[in-house]
Amino acid sequence: MKKNFMCLAVAALVLFSGCGVINNTEPEERTPENYPERIPDLSEEEISTDEYAWLDNTDLTGSALSAEEIREMMKDVYKDQINTLNDSFTDGDFDYICHLYENGMGGSEYFMAVTNNSDSAVQLSSTASAKDESGNVLGNAELSIEIIGPGETTVGCFIFDNVTGIKSVDCEMSYDKDPSYKPVVGNLTVDRHENATSVSAVISNDGDTVAQFVEAYALFFDDEENLLYYDHTTVGGSSIILPGKKITVQLNNYSDYLEQTYDRIEFYLTGRSDGSDGSAYTKDNVSGDSFDVRDIVYKWDNYGAPICEYYLEITNNSNDVVAVTGNATAYDSKGNIVGANDLRVEDVVSPGDKALGMFYITGSDDISKVEYDLTYEKRPGYIPVNGLSIVQTPASDGLEITVTNNGEETAEFLRARVLFFDKDNNIVASGVLNFADDLVNLSPGSRVIGKADCETDFDHAEVYPSSHCFKPD
Repeated sequence: MKKNFMCLAVAALVLFSGCGVINNTEPEERTPENYPERIPDLSEEEISTDEYAWLDNTDLTGSALSAEEIREMMKDVYKDQINTLNDSFTDGDFDYICHLYENGMGGSEYFMAVTNNSDSAVQLSSTASAKDESGNVLGNAELSIEIIGPGETTVGCFIFDNVTGIKSVDCEMSYDKDPSYKPVVGNLTVDRHENATSVSAVISNDGDTVAQFVEAYALFFDDEENLLYYDHTTVGGSSIILPGKKITVQLNNYSDYLEQTYDRIEFYLTGRSDGSDGSAYTKDNVSGDSFDVRDIVYKWDNYGAPICEYYLEITNNSNDVVAVTGNATAYDSKGNIVGANDLRVEDVVSPGDKALGMFYITGSDDISKVEYDLTYEKRPGYIPVNGLSIVQTPASDGLEITVTNNGEETAEFLRARVLFFDKDNNIVASGVLNFADDLVNLSPGSRVIGKADCETDFDHAEVYPSSHCFKPD
């Protein structure tokens, strides 16, 4: 079913938790009676004679269906169309909140938060036309929301590239009552913690099915209801939340760098489920008992913005090549949640090797504790890359580092991160190893020289190379 409405591209006039939908108009319901040109009369007389008379004059040689079978098939198709259209919605079945944001790069985003008040799970599609104050069309855009369950609220976004000065947006909505996925947003609970420049949210899956492709959106408004900035992120490194599990995300208000502080936040989740319990995602996991983890904390200031690089040195004592993922929650000295991040590990970790992962947490100069949860997953098809040796040569502004492959396999996508320490073993800087070529595949017996810059005095450094060798079955 389709509905049309127009949203004025200004701050809220009609609210249900912020900005509202203005001049919501409903077209007449589409039925076989008032749309005869689209849906034919399905009486037996019409189906068997005039409507498909062309079949009697068509060469069906080689066709798998007879003319009569085609008539019956087309009859079923039109019946499905009529049944879909008769599943109509009333005015109160959906609520909309719309917000316009000019991104400062010559384009605009138009957010539409949708609440499903009906008893049906639906897939939503929409087309929109952005107009100026004279009603001239400036651009068109589309959005699709794969699933909205009864009682759920989620969000979509129209992206108008190279369009600014929008005064109104006309939208046409289509609803499909036979979506491909199961609703899941209603199973997710959110514990929000708002800070001066960000919001951290602990998202828990209280249902019994896996939440997939989960994304979080935060819209930051000033005290005059202007949308200052928005941020969004996938929830977890794999964008899934298993039943009974939780993940913390941090969304930032970067308008603060322009000296614009926010007054309130609208927070939304999107996601879907295939209805499974999520066990397929854990079948290849390796026990954490097979790994040693060393925490290394580096805090610094980026032109007034506090940064916490929380490193984990991970030693693989198992017999498997693994990928490591994780999620961290940061707390201040009073126990308040002040940040979160997902673990970044450059590559897979071979048996016996060490790898360096990092949680990059911003926005608070009072981080006294970081709690994290790690997952180690087997990577079939990858074989161990062993035998990489490192030689460090001091340079005036950092280190020159030579990497030699003494193993039997090519080290593909070679990279390295470097941590610099003072004589008391406190970290004073971090960096990456820069090669002449961005893409380095180091064959057995070969070596490559790179440079790691450091602008401060240091006593020693630790180098963590990463690479892989992929040989699928």
